[in-house]
Amino acid sequence: MNDGRYIPCTVYLAGPIAGCTYRQATEWRLEASQRLAHLGIESLDPMRGKEKLADAYGHDREPIPSLDGYDAYSGLLSKLMSPEQIVQRDLADVLRSDVVIVDFSHGPQNQYSIGTISEIAYARGLGKPIFAVCKDPDGNVNLKNAFVCGFVTSVDNGLEGACERAACFFQTG
Repeated sequence: MNDGRYIPCTVYLAGPIAGCTYRQATEWRLEASQRLAHLGIESLDPMRGKEKLADAYGHDREPIPSLDGYDAYSGLLSKLMSPEQIVQRDLADVLRSDVVIVDFSHGPQNQYSIGTISEIAYARGLGKPIFAVCKDPDGNVNLKNAFVCGFVTSVDNGLEGACERAACFFQTG
């Protein structure tokens, strides 16, 4: 519940999914959601409604394939959402949000996250602040990209810092 210290706002939780285990894709988002909810800030999670991926790939057993390999899991995911529906929902969530937190700390550090980069570019085009998290920015290929670096407002090495920045952005006093 918002105690009046913050303007009501919504944060979109962007970050790699393909190449991450289900736990890597969801655990940090749950932590961020809880931190933000404690401050009365709503979050939008692109992993909502995708719990069947944990059944198919296990929480830690194997990484979620990318949409490049869509045929590899089209039977499962097509029962949930088509690629077009995934993109439309995620971009609608970015549009609904006031701020984006993107966490590059999980999953492959040497693989571009096309979906995440697309969400960052869309958010930037809408004028939204983007707070990035990465434990090793020098070792992450996404944060070596000039456009990604130019689009993000700041980079923290932990989720706590990004959540605090998002909260401060909407502090009333």
